[in-house]
Amino acid sequence: MKAESKLETTASEPDKEATKLLKLGTLALEGEYYPDATCYLNQALIRSRTIKAPEIEAQILIQQGFLYDYKSDAELAEINFRKALMLYRKMEDLLGEAEALRCLSNTYLLMDNFSMAMDLRKQSLDLFTKLKLDKETADALADIGRMYYKIDQCEQTLDYLQKALEIYRQLEDLNGLAVQLDYMGLTYFKMDQPLIGLKFITESFEVSERYENSDNLVALLLRLKGYYLREGKDPKEEPFYQRTIKLLEQ
Repeated sequence: MKAESKLETTASEPDKEATKLLKLGTLALEGEYYPDATCYLNQALIRSRTIKAPEIEAQILIQQGFLYDYKSDAELAEINFRKALMLYRKMEDLLGEAEALRCLSNTYLLMDNFSMAMDLRKQSLDLFTKLKLDKETADALADIGRMYYKIDQCEQTLDYLQKALEIYRQLEDLNGLAVQLDYMGLTYFKMDQPLIGLKFITESFEVSERYENSDNLVALLLRLKGYYLREGKDPKEEPFYQRTIKLLEQ
């Protein structure tokens, strides 16, 4: 998720030029035109520092961090996200700080540093909770839960995912709901409780059907197929199999 501009509509002409360069760089980045993105963002950064506009500079640094992540240069991405974090803290911009912490956490995941990634994501969780941003809070809880899943800490996984599920249900966020139900099921499989795991994966399957998420349905189909094969059953005889095939043929 890209950091959105929070600039006021009454920006001065120099501000407008910096903002235009930032938008061009962001568009080039989203289109995977990395040389153009580098050029526009570098120009935007110079302009923002010339006019002393830290709110614009922080947004540029975030986008440059994404650029380095896409280039698989996690160290430079970390440097840019940390610079943005320092600016947001200096401006006392809690939302910007939370986003910078989230970006840093993702970069540390790319570096396989789960301990640092989790610490940073928990810091962002605290800020999103303080700001009463339900969607961002749920996403943070889910991310932390999945981190615990990767390091086989199942009780913590279930605790964070359950909290995320409650918020996703309130928001009627079907995608968030389906993904976390799936991970709940996988966690119970990991804990050698397949019947409980099957219950959650089946619910995830049903939610995915409601909004016709074909990618998620295929992944869940494979999980359910594996379960029924282990149980000595023919997956093609199960109702979920035919329902999935019909949806995928549409």
